[in-house]
Amino acid sequence: MTIESQLAQLQQAATEQTEASVQLANNITEGLQEIDQVKQDIAHTYQTVNQNNQALNDWQTQSGSVNLKDLNGNSHTLPTLKSLVADAQSVNPHPHVMTKAQFDALRDMRKQQYAGSGFVEWGKHYDSGVNAETVNEGMDLLYGQQYLNFLKLGSKHKSSTGSSKSYLPIVVIDGITFELSDGAGLRGDGTAVTNGDEWKRVLFPPAPDGTKTYDSASGTVTQHSNAEAAFAAETDTNKVITSRKDLVFLESWHEKIADKDVVYPLGNVQYGANNYKGIALRNNLVTQGYSAFGEWDTGTKGHGIKWSSLTEAQKATFLGEPEHNIYYDPEAKAYIQVRYRIRVVEGVGDNWYRVQADGVTVVNQFLGYSSGNQTSVVKPQGASTELLDLGAHPAGNRGCIKHHLQYYQILKQV
Repeated sequence: MTIESQLAQLQQAATEQTEASVQLANNITEGLQEIDQVKQDIAHTYQTVNQNNQALNDWQTQSGSVNLKDLNGNSHTLPTLKSLVADAQSVNPHPHVMTKAQFDALRDMRKQQYAGSGFVEWGKHYDSGVNAETVNEGMDLLYGQQYLNFLKLGSKHKSSTGSSKSYLPIVVIDGITFELSDGAGLRGDGTAVTNGDEWKRVLFPPAPDGTKTYDSASGTVTQHSNAEAAFAAETDTNKVITSRKDLVFLESWHEKIADKDVVYPLGNVQYGANNYKGIALRNNLVTQGYSAFGEWDTGTKGHGIKWSSLTEAQKATFLGEPEHNIYYDPEAKAYIQVRYRIRVVEGVGDNWYRVQADGVTVVNQFLGYSSGNQTSVVKPQGASTELLDLGAHPAGNRGCIKHHLQYYQILKQV
């Protein structure tokens, strides 16, 4: 091989090495550029993640909306958790409470199940053998100074007996079931027994003592200083009340909880226990007349709790238990509780003239005492705190109670 050919080979090898070096340099440059791009992408991704992380924190804690970005830099607006909860609560603040539609569906089902309103279970009774007497299923009388003018419905005593499936009375009114209980065993004087018994008490006004007169023409009852003065005031229409029959019935109504900001266990505005499942109750939240058995009753004070003072867990206790008869009305945007009280209308004599509709005269459609006029008709009370047991048809702007066969309904004034 000549020197020339060897030099040519060396030159060729040098050229190839130079090209390889250039290619390597180019590859390194491209690699560095790719690394720079990756670094930029990582920085951009980090920035996006950091922004999204802050947005997620805001999504959990703030109201309104937040913006989240995807890897392509596109922005997406989402409502925050608080906003979603608020939207859900605008429809039903507590999904675990019945809506009005669900509540009414249960009512319709019970109307098909039962022939009408009345007792589903009488409750059990307990005769201790000492100053006690069983009247009938689920009904007892107790004797003694503490039990004056007192009737006991149901019994939760461990030794109670009877054919009822439940210890306490269960009634249905217009498809709504109520458990009759005061949450304690309250005597006639308001004190509670300590033997574990529980019932619903019914109080009556004292027996007539000849000091009251009733005027059948005007429907006026007058309290006199003594019997002598009462008899001296008698006329053809105004007579001394020497004997009487009292009217006892259960009254129920639907009421917004927010109207009085009070909720009552079982819907019983005469509830007697001072606590419910560890929740302290008070008996001074509403005017006393709201819980009274009648105009004559100035002592009964029902125990309830201020709704706005309850924790969410405590509210859930009432909302989650159907026996309290609470539902949510989306149209009214309010919780409604169906409440009840036992009414005892003090009679003005022995003869209640209008206790069954005759289907002929208008006046005899209204539950009342007097005959031939509307001066002594039974007045509904409902959510009112003012008492009026008997009165003329327009008195108190409450209408009157209309009866049809064995059913009662409220006749509202228009």
